[in-house]
Amino acid sequence: MEQKPLFIFKSICKPSLASKLDIYTFEVLFNTYIQLSDYGTSVEQIVFTFLATSKKDSLEGKEQQNYIEVDKTLEIKLSLSYQQVASTDEHTIKELMAALFLKSIALYADMDLPDFDWQIFYIDTKTLLVKEKWLGPNISMKQQFLLDFGIGGTDWLAMGKKMSHFYQIEKSLNRYIDLSDYGIGVHQIQCAFVAMPNTSIFPDTSVKEYVFAKKMVKIVVVVDYDALLESDEYSLLNLLGTYLLKTILQLAELQIADFDWKNLYRHIRWLLIIEEWLDEPLTLVEKTSITGLPSSLIRRIESNVDTVRVGAVKTYCEKLKVPYSAIVPELVS
Repeated sequence: MEQKPLFIFKSICKPSLASKLDIYTFEVLFNTYIQLSDYGTSVEQIVFTFLATSKKDSLEGKEQQNYIEVDKTLEIKLSLSYQQVASTDEHTIKELMAALFLKSIALYADMDLPDFDWQIFYIDTKTLLVKEKWLGPNISMKQQFLLDFGIGGTDWLAMGKKMSHFYQIEKSLNRYIDLSDYGIGVHQIQCAFVAMPNTSIFPDTSVKEYVFAKKMVKIVVVVDYDALLESDEYSLLNLLGTYLLKTILQLAELQIADFDWKNLYRHIRWLLIIEEWLDEPLTLVEKTSITGLPSSLIRRIESNVDTVRVGAVKTYCEKLKVPYSAIVPELVS
């Protein structure tokens, strides 16, 4: 009995565009280098369809995702820009295809599957696509997919699974932070962490660039390579969170009109602390802002919880991600 392929890639488009989408090469690439069993037992096959249709076309299919539990098959349909595919060159189309598949991982990573490591699958996929030159090492997906933050790094192969934390931070930033809340001056922030044993090839270890036409900020930051190698999961996230905050501070030096970098810094710092990725205590003002509880009530929760209503304590714990047992230990068996 012939074994079913792990990856099946298809396209739905006009015949005139079909030749521009190198579906066959893309499929061979993944079936050659990626083993789904390396990431868990819940997904044994991925069927991915590139949709490249105009609004006038009545061809089958809209964007969707579907998990067939009995077959452990994941079916995904996502759209490429019809105009971009019709008008751009072959190299750019390859990047569009690769970036779309990479983006899809973030979409189906939220599916409640019992045993599949999406983060490592993402990092291995990105490593492969960069290595095989389907993507540049520091990709930006803002133009195609409206992501506010693009977090990248060097030496993906050498750092291995640790590099998945870049994806963790990128995903949380794009989920919880909207740059439009801070003005119209910046539409995207690209941050590349350089983690290499020899950084002498980087004469400027803090590259900053503001592209006015695209309202885009590009920042390159050199990370301590030895510290990265020696860190465990918690200390690594703490290290990356600290470097990320330093990059946000650099926005001030660019003097971008109509952009509130101070509030952005504060909100990202809160996010990193609440996600327990930054070992830095919140101030009372910050706790008040995050929970919506008055400062006097927060003081009572932290000093004399017996005088506080249960609802307020639960709000405090949920908003600040504090274990309930840490506040009311006697009520926990």
